[in-house]
Amino acid sequence: MNSLNKQEILKLMILIKIFLFIAGCSNLQKPSHEKIRSWSQSLQEKYPSVPFVYQYQKNNKILFFLAADHSNDIKSPTHNMVKDLIDSGKIQLILIEGVKTSKGENYSKVVEYFEANQDKLNEGSYAAKLGYNKKIPFIGGEADSLEIKQHVIRSDFSIKEFVTFLVLRSMASFNRSNPELSLTQALNRCYSHLEKEYALSRIDIVHEKEFMALSEKLLGKKFDYKNLSTMDVAPVCDPFATRAQQINCHINKIRNQHLVSIIHQSFTKNDNILVVYGAGHLVQIDLSIRSFMDKI
Repeated sequence: MNSLNKQEILKLMILIKIFLFIAGCSNLQKPSHEKIRSWSQSLQEKYPSVPFVYQYQKNNKILFFLAADHSNDIKSPTHNMVKDLIDSGKIQLILIEGVKTSKGENYSKVVEYFEANQDKLNEGSYAAKLGYNKKIPFIGGEADSLEIKQHVIRSDFSIKEFVTFLVLRSMASFNRSNPELSLTQALNRCYSHLEKEYALSRIDIVHEKEFMALSEKLLGKKFDYKNLSTMDVAPVCDPFATRAQQINCHINKIRNQHLVSIIHQSFTKNDNILVVYGAGHLVQIDLSIRSFMDKI
């Protein structure tokens, strides 16, 4: 009888261990993409000063989301937070902004970039570098360009408007460093990478005369290359947004939905994940993350 009791106790202990293991490894509840919000200054002001870290947890799963202040200075507060988190020894996977998930783990172009640039690295590349050196894999959190293209042109925008927006966004990002470029040179520079990335055909390409007309329609003002700003093409979703801002609003939604999905999927193989993204993304997807994890 005593022997039987011992066996029962042993079996019970084994069952308890199995139950606890399954509970810890069980799939998280599916994320609610409906809870993703549009960015606004008033929404951002409800959150801490940037940069900051939010921590979420469910069972044995922990998400560290570093809401970054974009910078290339490796001594910036954002970069210091990156280093502290990776040095903590808790991180098993790093998700970074600006890199497509489809490129897989430890995308070679990112490795080549951070190995060639030691002193000036954006926060995502810096996190990838520190993690890579500690054998912590990194992946991108971005949707594929073709997915974004199809999403936008299925809405209320033509392919020509989408292409014009892509050119304007590219110009806004480099016009300060290349203000001497002519419009022809700027267009050629944009198409050198956009054409292949978005699988643009010859009839999709917008040439100078058509570009000037479409850019005025999208910006709500005459195109001025030297004074084009990132705010002109920012993801603004309110009723008063320009057509260019509305296009980026659509792009931002698909990016955020993809990011939430990748975070959720990454927990099938990892317990502790670090996401390094701009603070604007965190405030938009915070409630969506809380639909399957608890904020702590």
